[in-house]
Amino acid sequence: LHATLMPFDYFADRRDDTVGLVQLAGLIEAARAEAPNSILLDNGDTFQGSALGDLGAVDASVTAGSHPMLTAMNALGYDAATLGNHDFDFGIEVLDRILANAGFPIVLANAQRPGNGEPFRPRHTILEREVEDIDGTRHPLRIGVTGTVPPQVARWNREILNGQLVFEDAVSATAREARIEYKTAIHLLA
Repeated sequence: LHATLMPFDYFADRRDDTVGLVQLAGLIEAARAEAPNSILLDNGDTFQGSALGDLGAVDASVTAGSHPMLTAMNALGYDAATLGNHDFDFGIEVLDRILANAGFPIVLANAQRPGNGEPFRPRHTILEREVEDIDGTRHPLRIGVTGTVPPQVARWNREILNGQLVFEDAVSATAREARIEYKTAIHLLA
């Protein structure tokens, strides 16, 4: 999304109906009506990339107000999200303030605080849903969600992050979280 909320091209200073989360709201509603057994996820690079995103980050650094992208995502009923490398462009403190207003889990498997190994975000989440099959029978369903960023974000944002996070290899982190989620599911079935 790269902080593209409105159908507007800020660089050309004109409306652009091919972009913007607002433009997707009706499509999301229609897709949910057509496929009620669906979830809405975001894969990151959400808060940076437009003038509105930059303004939202500045506001988050000064007040406890919600970033405009997060306000829209909460209103649309996102189920979960992960972070992208550009979400770190404003620094950890600003990102923490932005994420504090999320009405849904935001996970990241491969970032941790140096020294104690504390995860920066929950490494995964389990969404519990009840789904309906084609015969109308309802079934419980547990959906594991995790995400990673390129570990190079530590180098790309070296001056902004200043060693506040350590990034693990994305494949290793994903494999670890998949094993944890799989073991949890097997335990619950036993």
